[in-house]
Amino acid sequence: MSAQTRLKSLVTALLLLALLALSCAARLTPVAVAERDETLKAPSVSKPDKPDKPDKPDKPDKPDKGPPGNGTENGNGQQGLDARPESVGVTVPQPVAAPVQSTPAPAGQAPAPAAPAQPTGDRPARARKQTRTIRMGTPSSGAGGERSASDPRSGAVAGAQRSARAGAGDAARPDRGTRRAQGLLAGAEKEAAKGSERRKRPSGPASGEPKEDTGGSPVVRTVKDIVEVVPGPIKLLLAALAAASALLGGGYLLATGRARRLVRQRAELLQEVGLLQTALLPPVPATVGAVRTSVAYRPSDGPGAGGDFYDAMTLSDGRAAFILGDVSGHGRQALAQTAFARFTLRAYLEAGLEPRTVLQVAGRVIDQHLDGHFATVVIAVHDPKDGSLTYACAGHPAPIVVGPTRPEPILAASSPPIGLELRTGVRQTTLPLPPGSVVCLYTDGLAEARTEKGILGRPRLADIVAEQGRGATASGLLKAVASEARLVTDDMATVLLSPTAGVTSGGFRSEQLEVDLEEAESGLAERFLEACEVRTARLREAASEARSLARSHGGAVIHVGFGTRGAQVEVLPRNVASIEAASQHSAAAALR
Repeated sequence: MSAQTRLKSLVTALLLLALLALSCAARLTPVAVAERDETLKAPSVSKPDKPDKPDKPDKPDKPDKGPPGNGTENGNGQQGLDARPESVGVTVPQPVAAPVQSTPAPAGQAPAPAAPAQPTGDRPARARKQTRTIRMGTPSSGAGGERSASDPRSGAVAGAQRSARAGAGDAARPDRGTRRAQGLLAGAEKEAAKGSERRKRPSGPASGEPKEDTGGSPVVRTVKDIVEVVPGPIKLLLAALAAASALLGGGYLLATGRARRLVRQRAELLQEVGLLQTALLPPVPATVGAVRTSVAYRPSDGPGAGGDFYDAMTLSDGRAAFILGDVSGHGRQALAQTAFARFTLRAYLEAGLEPRTVLQVAGRVIDQHLDGHFATVVIAVHDPKDGSLTYACAGHPAPIVVGPTRPEPILAASSPPIGLELRTGVRQTTLPLPPGSVVCLYTDGLAEARTEKGILGRPRLADIVAEQGRGATASGLLKAVASEARLVTDDMATVLLSPTAGVTSGGFRSEQLEVDLEEAESGLAERFLEACEVRTARLREAASEARSLARSHGGAVIHVGFGTRGAQVEVLPRNVASIEAASQHSAAAALR
């Protein structure tokens, strides 16, 4: 799973966790709001204030003149009830008890004289009782019903009571005094009731009552309520999730932008590589010389990503030449080296050199430009005059030939790849190509394809080519290999050849090996002749001749021909064989 996919999964998980936390908060919010409302509705129990000590009573007011029996002084010279002294700062009872109303005497009848007040010490008994009631409060005021003298409402109630007493004591005007006392007492009762309600209901932020939200939309009020009731740990969790989501969101945006840039750059690069690959894999006509040709290439990772290359050309003498190679590595560097190798080999082929000589000369030049890489190459030349196919390999698999005959290559003394700073191009093979034959030049990506039974291998690849028949195509072969393979780890390139004209006269297979003195003395010639099934006597004689010519000419070329009499061996000096082969083809081209 890629990093971008993992990042998306992590962001999704965090968002789901945030939604879960919000869901929990939404479930807790109504409960917390209901508990808060119940707390606000419950009556608050406050400790009663300590009652203030009553102040000393003021001097009594000047008594009014009234009817008999209602004087300001009794017979003992003391003050009456209406002349009760007022005290400042005394506790006012809530509510004040209504005074006893007096009924006026009927007309024509004199009011009854008031009973003389009994002396009870310094003040009358009625005055002491009313003073005690005012100071202690009424039962309706409750335990916390006392009010200090500093409260302005206490003064208003006290004044109303004094006015009521004054009006009640005026016996000469009973109706007026009664109405006045009733109105004042009713107002005092209302004020006392309002004060009692305000004391029972807590007010202000000091008592814990939240401020009323008088403005804002319902959404804002809902959010405020949620914020107030959400527990602290959930708030911290939501804040952490929000921060993590913000970070991951930013990282996701950066990663997405970077991925888009990489995709765009990759598309541009693949376009450039495709143009370069087109130069390395040129279009090949269906017929080159006297050979039907089919080519195909399939990269292992994206179009134009490998170092495989091929080429086809018609030489000046009418022969058809084919090149198939594979440069190690991938990318632009491999493409540059591949292009250099392809055009170098093509140039020496067009000069008329034999395939193994092309590999020798071009290999020395290419070695200096591969920068540590190497290349495997196979060069094949078809001669329509004798219907033969001559090929040379440098570390590359030998061509597969199927048809009337199915010859197996001789692998002894094979040439190493180009780029290893070793002498290459020392082997060459010539095969007759009868009608109906199919030649398959291929890179190692086909034989190394992995199947359920292991590596595909050369024998199975030869069977697939034979199954394709004479009408086999390169693209069809790659599809067949890809369908059978479980995994393709390398690029695949192939060139299929089929002659259009058969052999008109007898032709035989031949093998060549060029050795220097060191190789001749190491026994390489004996191993090669033994693989060619040369008789033992002739084998020792040919090996001795090769060592002798290598000492005198710097090298020798061993020719082994397969005819009706078996393997025939011929040993020639190296320079003579190479020059003669090149000069013969150049002369033939000049005559034409």
